[in-house]
Amino acid sequence: MINSAPTPFYTDYIIRYRWLAIVLASIVMLAISSGAPLIKVTSEYRSMFDDNNPQLAKLDEFENIYGKSDNVLIAIAPNNGNTFSREVLSAIEELTEESWLVPHSIRVDSLTNYTYSSAIEDELIVEPLVINASSLADSELERIRNIALNEREITGRLVAGDGTVSGIVVTFALPEEEIDAAIIEISDFVSAMVKKAHTLNPEIDYYVTGSVMLYRTFELATTDD
Repeated sequence: MINSAPTPFYTDYIIRYRWLAIVLASIVMLAISSGAPLIKVTSEYRSMFDDNNPQLAKLDEFENIYGKSDNVLIAIAPNNGNTFSREVLSAIEELTEESWLVPHSIRVDSLTNYTYSSAIEDELIVEPLVINASSLADSELERIRNIALNEREITGRLVAGDGTVSGIVVTFALPEEEIDAAIIEISDFVSAMVKKAHTLNPEIDYYVTGSVMLYRTFELATTDD
C-alpha cells in the first residue's frame, strides 16, 4: 500500500477559494510589475560600477587631466591591398568630408586630411597630405605613399605599415545628459554612411569600431538578452 504525502493545509484553501486566489495573485503581480516602465537599458559603461570603484576613480582622474575621448574608427580595406591609388584615396577623401556631418563630432582625422609640412628653399608649406585625389599623377601617389609610411604620426594609426588598410578617426563630445540617445544617433548615422560608401565603392571593405560603437553593442546585446 502506497501512502501519499499529506496535502499542505493552504492547498485546500486555494482550491476552495480559487477565484479569490486568482484575483489576489493578479493584484500582487500587477503591483510588482508596476515599476517595469522605469526599467531601461543603458549603453553608459559607468552604470556597471559603483561610485567608489577605484578603477573608475582612476579613469575620472585621467580624463580630468587629459580630457575625455569618445570616438569611432572606420577602417578602409581595398580588396587589392593598395591604399595609395586614386580610387581609394578619393573614397577616403569623400568619407572624411562626410564624417564631419556625424552628430556630435568635433574632429576628423584621416590619411587625406593629415597636415603635412614641407619646406621649399625659405618657404614653409603646410597643407593636407592629399588634395583632389582623383587628379593625382602617379609620381604624386608615390610621394604620398613614401611620406605616409615614414611618418610616425600616421603609420600604425591612420594607415597600416604595409599600406593595405587605412583609417578615419572621428572624435565626439558626448552630452552628459541623454548620452544613450546621442550614441544611438551617432551609431545609426555612421552605419548608414559606411553602407552608402560601400555601395559607391564595392571594391573596398569598410569596418567600424571605436568606443561609441562598443557602447551601442553593449546596449543591443543587453536588449537582445
